[in-house]
Amino acid sequence: MSSCGKEILLLISVAQYFIYSRAGSDCERLHHTLSTLAAKVAVLEDHVHHEAHDHHAALFSVSYSDGSSINTPGVHFIFDQVALNREEGYNSTTGIFTCPITGVYSFVYTSLPARGVETSIALMKNNVTVSFIYSDLPQNSTQFTERSDLIFLEEGDTLCVQLEQGAVLRDHAFLSWKGYRVSD
Repeated sequence: MSSCGKEILLLISVAQYFIYSRAGSDCERLHHTLSTLAAKVAVLEDHVHHEAHDHHAALFSVSYSDGSSINTPGVHFIFDQVALNREEGYNSTTGIFTCPITGVYSFVYTSLPARGVETSIALMKNNVTVSFIYSDLPQNSTQFTERSDLIFLEEGDTLCVQLEQGAVLRDHAFLSWKGYRVSD
């Protein structure tokens, strides 16, 4: 229990002492009000105890630094720039996000296909494609693309982003992936 909660309960106890030492209907109403307040303090204390798992607790933001293109289909991206990783759901060694808290999550991932190459990037949940970005652009052209998804995850579910076909560029951190828990 936090010190603030203890202080409130101490004040309630002192007030109850005075209530019991006096008689009358005003005292009964005050006693009821203080009992209600004590119950609310208990609820707040329980909420503070579980505050470590607030509804936005799990969130991450990762990207690639500049480098050569990625052109190996079926291999998930291991983003090397980790800007944020609250609850440590994203593993920067494997490129896999493991859901730490059950709930609905919002994910955004991006693609910058190589020039004139038919490209597909997939968001995989437990090794099954849940969404993808597909690009088939004319020769000598490329286009930055972003996709967002809402996905329900159970604790322990895994997600990753992987190249299905083609090639993507790693210029100026255009390849990125972000996710956060939106609700239970």
